[in-house]
Amino acid sequence: AIWVPGGDQRLLPERLGRDWWRREVLPHLRVYGGTSAGTMAACDPMIAGPGDSPDTVELLPGLGMTRFLVDTHYRERKRQARLADGVARTGRPGIGLSEKAWIVLDGDRIVARHGNVDLIRPATRSRAARPARASAARKS
Repeated sequence: AIWVPGGDQRLLPERLGRDWWRREVLPHLRVYGGTSAGTMAACDPMIAGPGDSPDTVELLPGLGMTRFLVDTHYRERKRQARLADGVARTGRPGIGLSEKAWIVLDGDRIVARHGNVDLIRPATRSRAARPARASAARKS
């Protein structure tokens, strides 16, 4: 098991080395937990920070543990447009986690969640990207 605290999500994949992580750690890892930047770094790509324009996001390679694009401090820091930009650019589903919210993933499936958790679906030809609120507590 590994727990990764907050800080600067750019540093984790950079300092560990993505190749080493994927070759030596990921095949043996059963439990990964993180807060804030530690959560965001688990994604690939990951949200590295704000983009060059308002309401856009900078994406960088992450650790590759989930196909979801996750943003933290989601409502408190008004990051809805930023996550929507990332979802639109990657075509991957997004998860917006507010402070004190958490999720448990089994592969790419959400098996438990608590607090304000917003799911953002990628756009299809028939609809634009839109949030699907998932704030009810459900514990496993």
